Amino acid sequence: MRADLEAKVASLAAGQRQSTQEAGALLDRSKSWKRGSPPSRREPPGQKDISDRDIRLRALGERADKAETALAANSRRAARAR
Repeated sequence: MRADLEAKVASLAAGQRQSTQEAGALLDRSKSWKRGSPPSRREPPGQKDISDRDIRLRALGERADKAETALAANSRRAARAR
């Protein structure tokens, strides 16, 4: 049981790291645009791109929240099992 819980915790932690990295990459792109990137990259993205990015960021945030909740629950279960 412990190995199963540890595997789940590791999987959730990896998913959370990936979500955090994806969100960070999107934020970096956004900041570089605002700071004044080269003219070829400075053109404002279309509304659809902005909406898609907002949707992806929202989904990543939700995934990160769920992963944190599941990680905390699994940690509590593992602590009780000891």
